[in-house]
Amino acid sequence: MATRLGRAATGKADDVAVVALAAASRAFATERPGLYAAFLRAPDASDEAMAIVDAALTGYGLRDDDAIHAIRGPRGLLHGVVALEQGGGFGLPLDPDERFRRSIATVIAGQNRRHGDWPPAEVDQWPRHAIP
Repeated sequence: MATRLGRAATGKADDVAVVALAAASRAFATERPGLYAAFLRAPDASDEAMAIVDAALTGYGLRDDDAIHAIRGPRGLLHGVVALEQGGGFGLPLDPDERFRRSIATVIAGQNRRHGDWPPAEVDQWPRHAIP
């Protein structure tokens, strides 16, 4: 997986890198579902794949905990979409590639919002019980 991500991210950064990394992850999951499942374990700090992702996202200007959260959220969304695709969890006859593109576009929109007011001021107004 790290090799695939490294090839996908080479020479790319920010939004372009996010699209390339997501597409590479999805392709890997489709081609090698067993190995992909092994990739779902929580990576440690020295994990090569996570280092590649972190380097590709440096242009967003996130550091420390913010960088970790910026990886975790999109990673969860990506794995959720892939798992639902593999498990037949999307039953409506819509284009799976378009669904994937829109999911990744949502991630990119969130990352780009971070350049300005992050976290959004309205987050503080959300009821605490609504956000576990």
